[in-house]
Amino acid sequence: MSVARSVALITALLLAFPILGSDDTNGDRFVEVLIPLAFAYQANALTPVVIEGAYGSRWTGEAWFHNGTDLDVGSPIHKGEICLFPTPCPVLYPKRTTTPIRLLPFIVSDPNRGALFSIPLDSANTFRSFTFSARVLELSRRSQPNGVEVPVVWEREYLSAPSRLIGIPRKAESRVALRVYDPRRTAGSSVRIDLVALDGSAIASKVLMPGANLTIDEGQPGYAAINDLEVEFPQLAAYDRFDILITPLTAGMEFWAFAAVTDRDTQHVLFITPDR
Repeated sequence: MSVARSVALITALLLAFPILGSDDTNGDRFVEVLIPLAFAYQANALTPVVIEGAYGSRWTGEAWFHNGTDLDVGSPIHKGEICLFPTPCPVLYPKRTTTPIRLLPFIVSDPNRGALFSIPLDSANTFRSFTFSARVLELSRRSQPNGVEVPVVWEREYLSAPSRLIGIPRKAESRVALRVYDPRRTAGSSVRIDLVALDGSAIASKVLMPGANLTIDEGQPGYAAINDLEVEFPQLAAYDRFDILITPLTAGMEFWAFAAVTDRDTQHVLFITPDR
């Protein structure tokens, strides 16, 4: 076989079969999963906590985990780690089942900060058989009684280059919040937030530092937020739509971010997430 044909065959095989390194992007032998909004369960109870929000709103959430393997796996413990047996830890996720994730208060100190899960790599690539799902529910208006889906972000989806949230609606009847996460927990990490009109002209900018807000618990990422963009930037009142450009300022940092547009009356939520 010629060298050219050999190279072509190897290239085809690499494209046909996913490379493990593309899932464990930092090579630490764990695959991380970020749930950006994560509610802990009440102590000695089977229901998640409820937090009081703006305008009399009341919020809670739920998370689900499907174990598609033929082995029971353990609970999220320190650093939110999923235990693969024979590692000794409690059995919470039986094989071939879908189960609620009962996050513990010591893992989630603030639902807005989210929760990190770490899945150790093994020879069977067990993590490929795991599925996560998360929802957030507003209880006072019940405009979305079954909740709204929260993006679940795998390590390979973390961002390292400037990313844009586009076409964000701005109305007097709603508020726009921006949340930025540093799942790698890089001390002092920062990003620049640029608000941009649809024609490309600049509206305002600000630096956020998710790496300045690290909890002691490694089960939560670095986190920074602007809870109401129009309060922070009154000039937004002149625009019906705008973009948010997020640019990492710390060399080598990875991040993820989203905007939440919430109706002040109904509390209906729209999540706007990065395309890449």
